[in-house]
Amino acid sequence: MRRLAFWVVALAVLAADQGSKALATRALSPGELVPVVGRALGVRLSTNTGAAFSLFPAGGPALVALTVAAIGVILYFYFSGRAERMHRLMLPALALELGGAAGNLADRLRFGHVVDFIYTSFWPTFNVADIGLTVGAVLLAYCLIVSTEKEPSVRGEGCV
Repeated sequence: MRRLAFWVVALAVLAADQGSKALATRALSPGELVPVVGRALGVRLSTNTGAAFSLFPAGGPALVALTVAAIGVILYFYFSGRAERMHRLMLPALALELGGAAGNLADRLRFGHVVDFIYTSFWPTFNVADIGLTVGAVLLAYCLIVSTEKEPSVRGEGCV
C-alpha cells in the first residue's frame, strides 16, 4: 500500500503542478499581478531558467542533467527497497521530491524555463512543483535529524 501511495503522491504533485501552470499561462499576462490576499499573496506569471526560487539563474543543460540525476537517485531508493527500510516519512518525502522534480523538468524540456506564478511579497515567485520540492526537503531533513538521534543499533529505522 505504501508503494501505491508513493506513486499517487508523486503523480498528484506532477498533475497539480502542470495543470496549475497551464491555467496560469492561459489566464495571466506575463508580469501581471492578480492580488488574492491584499498585496501579500497573489498570482503573477513569470519564468525562471534557474532552480527553485530563482536559484542558479544560468540553468541550462547542467540543471537538466542534475534534475535527471536526482530523479535517478529517488528511483534507486524506491526500486531498491531502501526507502521502505528507512523512516516512515521517507517514501512520502521522496514522492514529493519526485513529483516536484518531474514537474519542473517537464517545463525545462518543453519551454527551456520553468513557469512560476504563486506570488508573495516576501518570497520569490514559485509554483506547485517548488512546494513539493520544499516540503519533501523538509521531510528529508527531519528524517536525517531523527536518524542521527537514534542509537547506532536501531539506525536501520532512520533515513540513511
